[in-house]
Parts: sequence; C-alpha cells; structure tokens
Amino acid sequence: LLASRHDLAELTLAELLALTPERFTEVFRRTPIKRLKLGGLLRNACIVAGNSGDITLRPALVRLAAHHALPMVRAHAVWAVFRLGGGAELAKARETETDATVLAEYEAQAN
Repeated sequence: LLASRHDLAELTLAELLALTPERFTEVFRRTPIKRLKLGGLLRNACIVAGNSGDITLRPALVRLAAHHALPMVRAHAVWAVFRLGGGAELAKARETETDATVLAEYEAQAN
C-alpha cells in the first residue's frame, strides 16, 4: 500500500518532524502508519534524526522537546538534540520541563 503512495516516500525527515495532528491525519489516512499514531511516528522520526548527523534538524527537534504534548516525544527529541550537539539549545525547555521521564533524559545526557 505504501509503495502505491509515492507522495509518502517523498516526505522528508524535516517534514515528518513538523507534522501536526491535522496534517498527519491528512497524509496517512488509509495507511497502516495511521495505527502508529502521530506520537509514535514522531518518536521514531526523532530517533532517525538523532542518528542522522543532520544538524539542520535541530530547530525542529528543539521545538518538539519544548512544546510537544507527549512526554515520550519530548524525551526522544531531547536525546536527538544532544546527539546532534545542540544540548545548549535546550536550556529554556529544560527549565520548564516537569515530566520525570523527560527530566531523566536530560539527566542521562548531562552525564
């Protein structure tokens, strides 16, 4: 099914990291990815981004770390930003973070 959706194959990692719930629904309607849900897709995209070495993805990851509703996504975004050498860019997000899982990720990266 995904092979028949050439538009999906053309999505960049930056576009995936910027998906809103509305855009996710629009793009992945009637695909198996819809079952993964946006949070799962963003978590996976953060992992790929962190392993990519592409520092141009840091702003999108910082945005996710600071503002995404799901702690799982924020924690993976924190990990990815540190992997891409941008830990200092998370200072403001770290100050306002309250979730224990995300705080643990900050702590793990600081050591």
